[in-house]
Amino acid sequence: MTKKITDLFQVEEGAINPKTNLQEKPSWFIRFEDLTDRMLFKSDILQLASMGYRKTVENFKAGVAKTETGNARFWVVVFQDYEVRLQTKLQVMDVITEGHRHRDESEKDRYGREVEIEADRRDEEIIDE
Repeated sequence: MTKKITDLFQVEEGAINPKTNLQEKPSWFIRFEDLTDRMLFKSDILQLASMGYRKTVENFKAGVAKTETGNARFWVVVFQDYEVRLQTKLQVMDVITEGHRHRDESEKDRYGREVEIEADRRDEEIIDE
């Protein structure tokens, strides 16, 4: 089951990616509805955004615009076909949640097929004996 994202922000100084042991800037902090937290790195955020938009995301970054009444925060999403979208934080959180849901479904499909393939192999072994 996919958990809903309740907060998202870009960490400009980044963090150490545990998969590569390298410092990556920026990174993204996500908080879920059950108050668990997760740090995402560029490959993760691009994958989830691409799955959520159902279109390949090339770049993803938070931005701030100064207005007469203060600062306005927004997210810039650049797609592989060079389309650019400015999104609100809520829009991006919904897309990332949707991307996570699609990734979970893909993993379930892949797992289901692996189980079927494994069952077919066992059946072949039985027939061969």
